[in-house]
Amino acid sequence: MIVSLTSADAEFNHWVAENSYRHLSDLTGDIWELDLRLEQRPHPHDVVMPLYRLHIRLTTEVSGVDLVKAGVLNKDSDRRLLDLIGDDEVPLAVKTLTIEGKSLDRLRSDLASYIYKLRNTLKKRDLTEVKRRLVGSWIDRKSLFGHALSEPPDDKIDLDV
Repeated sequence: MIVSLTSADAEFNHWVAENSYRHLSDLTGDIWELDLRLEQRPHPHDVVMPLYRLHIRLTTEVSGVDLVKAGVLNKDSDRRLLDLIGDDEVPLAVKTLTIEGKSLDRLRSDLASYIYKLRNTLKKRDLTEVKRRLVGSWIDRKSLFGHALSEPPDDKIDLDV
């Protein structure tokens, strides 16, 4: 039995690492990192039973060299974009998914199922155009603020898993 939310959150993250779910690769070989955040809320219909929410976020950072290797950018025709990226790492993020459940065991089961589907989706779906769009958005934000941004915006990739 897990007695605190902090312990439950740590246990979920340990379980993910132990099962090699922390890093997932996509069709072009980019490695995505799975980040989990667990929260406990009052259940809307049951005053005794808590409702657990697990927020799942998948992120990666790519360099200009990585983007060329993956075929997202072309070394010659995208020279201007590559110059704007420079030596920076471009953060990319999949739309955060939230799953809910009355028990931590149910959440773990749902998470395992989601990760299985996500792995298959990442291996099959070509994200080249999506990555290109996100790189363009990152460059726009970088130009507006005059420096590299460490966090991607809320307009994230939705993989529809």
